[in-house]
Amino acid sequence: MKTYFLFAYGLLISSVGLCQVQSNVSTPKGTPITAYIVPERDYFVRVAYDNNYGTSGRTLLYYFGSGTSQTSSSRQFNCHGYAWNMVEGGPTRWIGYNYTTDEDPYMTDGSYIRVCSETYPGKVSWGSGDHSAITTATPGRWISKWNEWPLVEHDWNDTPFGSSNLRYYVATAMNGPVNVCSNNLNVTYSVPAGANYSWSYSSTLQQISGSTNQNTFTVKGNGTGSDAWVEVAVTSPCDNQTIYVRKYLSLGLPQFNGFYVNSQPYQNNSFCVGFRQFINVLPFGANYASSYNWYINSGNQNNVYLTPSNGSALLDTYAAGCYGIALDISNGCGTVQTGLTLCADDCFARYSVRPNPAKNYLTVEFDKVDKAEALPDEIVLLSEVSTRPVKAVNVQETFNRNAFRNGNQIEFDVRDLPRGIYYLHMRNSRRSGKEVDVIRILLE
Repeated sequence: MKTYFLFAYGLLISSVGLCQVQSNVSTPKGTPITAYIVPERDYFVRVAYDNNYGTSGRTLLYYFGSGTSQTSSSRQFNCHGYAWNMVEGGPTRWIGYNYTTDEDPYMTDGSYIRVCSETYPGKVSWGSGDHSAITTATPGRWISKWNEWPLVEHDWNDTPFGSSNLRYYVATAMNGPVNVCSNNLNVTYSVPAGANYSWSYSSTLQQISGSTNQNTFTVKGNGTGSDAWVEVAVTSPCDNQTIYVRKYLSLGLPQFNGFYVNSQPYQNNSFCVGFRQFINVLPFGANYASSYNWYINSGNQNNVYLTPSNGSALLDTYAAGCYGIALDISNGCGTVQTGLTLCADDCFARYSVRPNPAKNYLTVEFDKVDKAEALPDEIVLLSEVSTRPVKAVNVQETFNRNAFRNGNQIEFDVRDLPRGIYYLHMRNSRRSGKEVDVIRILLE
């Protein structure tokens, strides 16, 4: 709605005032809509507006206030904010404070589609006064907010904004359950009437009733534990625009397909203490589950920490042992309980560094090198003077190339380094907790 209006009724030019704060909303499809929080008028001014516009044939709706302070007039919202946003459960907002096109995305992004005649429930938009209204169950009787004046139920042609260039819209949102809990249960899906319709569905469903040009469609399950969908093509009878609306469904209880651990199928995995384990259900969820509940149900909980995140979880261990991880997967039909056991071993390779002090060569020897994960990622020698790396070895790469000296040794040639103090860093990015071991080295 425009910021300023000169009404033929009356007699005054009104401004919505200052001190508005931008606070955007969005369409049902998620398109941002520029909107504002606008401060309210004085109570006695609002009462005067109510009295001015409350003539015969109009019903003022008292949206704000209570008791003796209740009025129909309000500056907190306008016609667009009411018809497109607030009626659908959105917050109190003024839409179109500076520009008359701010509400247009509701009509262009697929959230609503144009129909050729008044439909209930539906929206009405017209350009003669840049105005919006909602229809009622009584044909020709609409509800709209008149600028900062009353919220009015009125005859279709009784507004200060004219009665030409009318366009009618209905929502495209599909109603119906997302869970089909029994193959013997018929479920119905619908979109608002007024347009043309063509329905389709997945092979895991069976059609019971509904066809083109019906706004309702009934199916039942034709399988168990399989994902399913219902789709409707909604076509405007006025401009042939088509919008496709699909709803994904879940048949029966959540379908659990197994676990992945560190991107590999779970097979009684064992690992080294301190190495974080990433666990997720297959495939990245469980038959459109609505909730996941992860918890430790066996093992010393002082030695393990579980970080859940919907269909996945991170497991950190601080001591050897076996840990039972339970998972409850729920949807609208019920809960499936499952779990797995992961065992952690104290398998970090022990090592020695010699000689220290060193003169020509510095040797790092591991006493256990049967697993790459038992080794650090790299060993870096840093100068105390510059704190910069002067020697480095990628331990994992060396292990994978079978390039250890004598099977379990890494040797640094330090003859070219100035004498002094150095620090040997054993870095392991995969360990939880202590990720770097530091050894002080003297070169002499």
